[in-house]
Amino acid sequence: MTFGDILDEYLMKWSGEDPSHGIRLAHWRRELCTYKIANTSTALIRQKLKKFQNGECKRGNGKLLPKTRAPATVVRYRNILSGVFRYAIQEGYALSNPVSKVPCPAVDNKRVRYLSDDERDKLFEVCKICAWPCLYPLIQLATCTGMRKSEMLNLKWRDIDFEQGLAFLTTTKMANHASHRFQPRHYRRIYQRQVGAALSKDQTACAAVTA
Repeated sequence: MTFGDILDEYLMKWSGEDPSHGIRLAHWRRELCTYKIANTSTALIRQKLKKFQNGECKRGNGKLLPKTRAPATVVRYRNILSGVFRYAIQEGYALSNPVSKVPCPAVDNKRVRYLSDDERDKLFEVCKICAWPCLYPLIQLATCTGMRKSEMLNLKWRDIDFEQGLAFLTTTKMANHASHRFQPRHYRRIYQRQVGAALSKDQTACAAVTA
């Protein structure tokens, strides 16, 4: 039996409603329709997936995009193809699934998002009325410098140069040493009045949490 024969049978028994399912299967019909299911190798599947990933990427309106397909898209097409071969094994048409030996590309679901001016202002207003007085200056410092929470809470007074407006980090995830610039006058007032009251000269900012 050919892949096209298996796909026809698979679709007759498929009861899903996701329209993208049919679109992805239509792609694999074009690529593998005439191949004998028993002779479809892992090498062939790997070649077809690589071709798909590096092929033309289009919007829904057919407009070409100047990029290759995203790893998440490749994973979805790979997985639906694997489902067809699992069906073939279940029905006795194949002995193994060649797709299972083709690893999925790494998918990065992280996204970079910045607060809008309105969102930032609302965040500051909420921080101002917080019962813990250190929250507002810490959030302002994070917004101004991009420092991580652990970096801010491990700062010591000797790491801060109010004259130059710099906070020195002796250990970070990005490098062994780094510095962040902030607004000297503003943060001198905030730290000395709100955080400084809870700290001695060599205590870390983390001590303010338990003070």
